[in-house]
Amino acid sequence: MVDFTSTVSLEQSAWNVVTRAAAYSHATMKPSGHWLCELRSTVSFTAQYIVLRTILPNNPLSQEEKSKMRLWIESHQNRNGCWGLLPKELGEEHLSTTAEAYLALKLLGVRGNKQHMQAARQYIVDSGGLSKVGLTTQILLALLGLIPWSELPQVPPELMLFPTVGPFFDIFSLAYWARTAAIPIFILRHHEPVYHGAVPSDFLDELWVGAQFPHMTYTPSLKELWHKGELTRFAGSLADKALKLLEPGLRRLPTRSLALARCVRFILDRVDDGGYGAFWASNFGAVLALTAEGLPLNHPVVNHLLKKIDIYLWEDDQGLRMQVTHGPVWDTGLMALGLLEAGLQTKAMDLTIRWLKDRQILDVSGDCHIQNPRLARGGWCYQDCVSSSTICSLLLSYCALCPSQSW
Repeated sequence: MVDFTSTVSLEQSAWNVVTRAAAYSHATMKPSGHWLCELRSTVSFTAQYIVLRTILPNNPLSQEEKSKMRLWIESHQNRNGCWGLLPKELGEEHLSTTAEAYLALKLLGVRGNKQHMQAARQYIVDSGGLSKVGLTTQILLALLGLIPWSELPQVPPELMLFPTVGPFFDIFSLAYWARTAAIPIFILRHHEPVYHGAVPSDFLDELWVGAQFPHMTYTPSLKELWHKGELTRFAGSLADKALKLLEPGLRRLPTRSLALARCVRFILDRVDDGGYGAFWASNFGAVLALTAEGLPLNHPVVNHLLKKIDIYLWEDDQGLRMQVTHGPVWDTGLMALGLLEAGLQTKAMDLTIRWLKDRQILDVSGDCHIQNPRLARGGWCYQDCVSSSTICSLLLSYCALCPSQSW
């Protein structure tokens, strides 16, 4: 609340806030000179992590982990029973996020007759039921055997065989996070793994509306899309229906095994210090895709990915949750830039600059060089992955940290 009787000028008040923020920044700096802050995410990533720990037999959640994750998820439920894309009431309601939170709480042992679970169920049903959830949620349901894989859109791995030039689909034209997340889905959509026994087949029956089960209606009918003039979605839906008809034949062609091998090679070639892609969705998908391809859970690559996933867990008095990733390079660059612009840096800034320079990527060409081979090296990753060839991104603002230095 603003104190209108204060004799302190607005400028002085603003400076007081800046100095307090700087003091907090100095107090939270790591001994090596960098910063690492929580990357707040929706409850979906925690829910998906709970599914992963449920379906993989080698490392089930402990009761302590379950209690802390339950605390986190339940604390972010809105008053109308839903979960949104932003904490509490800040973001708009989101059906898929709510369905994933409900699923996760049931996997954690929360009974459906609890008041907050009933509120969530009512929101889901009023929003159209499980048949309206998006692709990521559909994948979770298919993995658990709650819907057949045939209800999901077709994403044939043959897309990996298209050339990177010309008027074709090009996997490298996608953003790195979309590309690295999509390729494991190509593999999963072929193998269609189901982890039988993880949950009973009627585990979420209360979330279906009428005679929907088990049909997904996330995409409107072709007729509806045409009348609405949504021609891009119409073309995509039409292509999906055509691919459903072609899929049995595609599975028998030698190009299928070639495409799957290229998908696996793509993943393995990009496993580095941050796992595969260095964020939740890519690592999650890679673990499931590689095990679907026959790699055991104790395989060095799979084991490495699982360990890197756990790095993104964040715990405090609010509970335990999964971050989508973490970004010490990003956090450090922005924090240092802010301190320098305010003139409130200390001698410890020398450690920060050294830490950042050590993580500049000078000897690896990233995927960005495939479409632009003349692009100079010298970028940074968002995460702390000095050998990553997947997510090199040039963060030019860091040059402001030491303008006289040759980066």
